[in-house]
Amino acid sequence: MLKRLADDEMSVAELSQPFEMSKSAVTKHLKVLEKAGLLNRTVSGRVHHCRMDAAPLEAASKWMTFYKAFWNTQPDKKQISHRGEYVEISAPNTLAFTWIIEDQACGGCEGVQAITLVSLAFKTVGDSTELVLTHEKLPSQAAVDGHQFGWQGSFDSLAALLTK
Repeated sequence: MLKRLADDEMSVAELSQPFEMSKSAVTKHLKVLEKAGLLNRTVSGRVHHCRMDAAPLEAASKWMTFYKAFWNTQPDKKQISHRGEYVEISAPNTLAFTWIIEDQACGGCEGVQAITLVSLAFKTVGDSTELVLTHEKLPSQAAVDGHQFGWQGSFDSLAALLTK
């Protein structure tokens, strides 16, 4: 829906046309986008018009660009690259994205191709924030072990940066 709104403002009826969803499901989806600050809705009579607000995406992109350095460098200083798509952004609680493995030079992934899922959950605990990372759909135990090593190193680097 956001992709359709990137070009122009649309009524809810226009926006929902290509989707095989009930009106109730469309309304729920739009409410999620509004809550995330990605959609502005105006009402003119009985017609609801929707417009995308890209500002939250820019903020998320800046945040991800900064922290990308922590997951692109392994503890052994090897640089890795990845690609994927964001599948959930529920500020400020959840961020989930696909992590596409394509013959990466990290433990357990040499010669392997797979689409995995990384989920980050943020929970306020007193004056702190607890971060829970879940990396699912890894193709083998060796890949699980290799990614656990890499993620732990990323968090160690982040902790060192934050304690400076």
